[in-house]
Amino acid sequence: MQGIQENTLAAIQKAFQMGYEMAEFDVHQTADGIVVLHHDALLKDVGFVRKLSLDNLRKVKNFDTLEDVLVWLSQLENKSFKLNIEIKSKRIFSNSLEKKVCALIKKYNLSAQVMISSFNPLSLMWVRFFHPSLYRALLLTFEIEKGNSWIIQKMGLNFLARPHVLNLRYQDWSKARFATVLAWVPIVLWTCNDLKIYQKNKEDIYGIISDEITPEDFKKAWN
Repeated sequence: MQGIQENTLAAIQKAFQMGYEMAEFDVHQTADGIVVLHHDALLKDVGFVRKLSLDNLRKVKNFDTLEDVLVWLSQLENKSFKLNIEIKSKRIFSNSLEKKVCALIKKYNLSAQVMISSFNPLSLMWVRFFHPSLYRALLLTFEIEKGNSWIIQKMGLNFLARPHVLNLRYQDWSKARFATVLAWVPIVLWTCNDLKIYQKNKEDIYGIISDEITPEDFKKAWN
């Protein structure tokens, strides 16, 4: 969102004010066990978020906590606004972040207003264990990058994650390629900033995630 730092409470509040139905952000856990909003695991010239305390991180830049966001959301009279919380973890055996995210959602009774997403099917498995009723979205891309193995791309661990929706990079989408997938799970395209793509595929996809298309853009497109 232009003019506002991403992965902050301010950006989420601005999305709500603009009429978005949902805001997406990323979370990590600090060395002292606090769940914070941040995109990358590594803070440039400082170190890994998970190896630094919240106080030390805040000496470098503003860090909002997940609890900050959930407190704000719990106080809204409008209960239709929702959050897409992306768990940024490539870890296999650790479940501390997933456990704390689920505990905070339960603490503020916000299960109906939250979706948990992750590229890591094992993260979603732990979410399913700690909070089975939470809506789960598996993120998928066919980009060549570390950790994006063939078993992830083939969705070979979906039986552990049991996602309610597949959030797919829009460049990887084609109806023919995902026809069999659509038979068991709806698909949302990210990060799709072209309304024409949505209009062309709206009969087959569940929706889009965008960082440029506004609710006003949608209204104009349908008028």
